[in-house]
Amino acid sequence: MSSAIGPFTAGIVVGILAALVSAGAAIAIVLRLYRKRPYRQPGAHQPGLVWFPKYRLALPELPPWQEVEARLTAFGFGRDQDEESRDALRFSRGSPWLDFSIRLAKMEVTVRGRPGGPGELLVEAGGPVLFDTGDTWELTRQLGESLQPDPPRAGAERLCS
Repeated sequence: MSSAIGPFTAGIVVGILAALVSAGAAIAIVLRLYRKRPYRQPGAHQPGLVWFPKYRLALPELPPWQEVEARLTAFGFGRDQDEESRDALRFSRGSPWLDFSIRLAKMEVTVRGRPGGPGELLVEAGGPVLFDTGDTWELTRQLGESLQPDPPRAGAERLCS
């Protein structure tokens, strides 16, 4: 019995490897394009379709950092202390490979500024995202409202995990 791989089998293996390399390259390209795109301001109305969704929202006054953390924890976010600075806190939740649902997808949030002063909220996907149907816009709006001096009361429908 010969242990050599036949030409037909070798062709299948090469085809599968080429498909895997192509898929990996496509994901890397989408991720690079997404990271290079600028943040956009969320509009007044939820968009139907957004290419490369990521948002920047100005906040008139930031609460104390402990309160920021508590409010974002209510949405299922945990702190990423490795990428923080004195003027910025980073949070994330979800998995980049878990699901397309905004409740399960990897999302990253950065809050910049100084407590008691103006700041900004940055919301983006933590993995390769080509488009969105308005869920990232809605999450940005809800997170921004929660960081206002008088956030909405509990019980409202939220995009929590």
